[in-house]
Amino acid sequence: MKDKKLVICDSDNEYLSVVQAYLQKRKPVGYEVMVCNSIDKVIAASKEIDIEILLIGESTYVDNINDISVQKIFILQENGMCGIKGYSAVSKYQSIENLISTVLDEFARDEECNSRLRRGKKNTKLVTFYSPDRHRGLMTSALAYSEVLTDMGNKVLFLNLEAFSGFEEILGQSYESDITDFMYFALRFSDKLMFKLEAIKHTVHGVDYLPPANDFADIMGIGESEWRMMFDALLFGSEYDYVVVVLTEANQGFYHILERSDRVLNLIGETSQSQAKIRQYEKILRTRDMSKVLENSIIYGLFKDWDRDSTNLHSLSGAAIGGFMRQLLAQDMERYMG
Repeated sequence: MKDKKLVICDSDNEYLSVVQAYLQKRKPVGYEVMVCNSIDKVIAASKEIDIEILLIGESTYVDNINDISVQKIFILQENGMCGIKGYSAVSKYQSIENLISTVLDEFARDEECNSRLRRGKKNTKLVTFYSPDRHRGLMTSALAYSEVLTDMGNKVLFLNLEAFSGFEEILGQSYESDITDFMYFALRFSDKLMFKLEAIKHTVHGVDYLPPANDFADIMGIGESEWRMMFDALLFGSEYDYVVVVLTEANQGFYHILERSDRVLNLIGETSQSQAKIRQYEKILRTRDMSKVLENSIIYGLFKDWDRDSTNLHSLSGAAIGGFMRQLLAQDMERYMG
């Protein structure tokens, strides 16, 4: 199915040029954003395409807006003095990224709006990182791997399911929503997951990510069926080339995620205890008749002082650990891409 249509209509051509400049750098996943400088152009377009969301400038608004077939209309509020009622309003003068994020989040929460289910155009691959001995380099190496994939021209979504990620402090970010809010939509609004993703995702070195759970108990309370639903949406309904997951046993979808993975990368240490833990993990998979997971797995260890230049998560692909993960990916690429 084609991308959903989000139309921005405003008579301010300078404003539209700012919108277009943003869209040239970053297009919302799964959407085609059109810009128009008159309502007549929107009306004409609506006769040829299905428009889900229309954003219209406060000073551009006209009464015949009702002639447009659209699920939800937002008024781009300029000074709030025009007295337009009956529509949602959003501040026009904010970053385009925040504007689109706010709009998609409200659309996702509107129970009166029914989004069309869509199947993604790409064959999204799921790559899972897991460490039976909870190696402290798991998240860093997984994110470095993701950044390398992005440098290669891929669209990547990174999900950290660790109980304690430390992302807010490490990245200097403050998150109003996290992955558990996204999972809430897997239950109530399964057809709108992509809207919610676009609304709450952040980016590091070109890699999109959902903020990890603030409280690990929230992750533990999500059942396997919800994880199944979420990964169905991501793997069959998104435009990502790869979804990279950092997995722990605190997840009720643990075995399902392993089975769904195109590749599982197991990070282990060099101690005898680490070796014993990976062998126990492999034994459990065989007992559960999950030998396919073992066939799709790579066991790797990190080099000495791997964390020396790995503190800046925005530039891991250029650090030594990025070079290591690039080499690991290159060695596996022929089989992996098959």
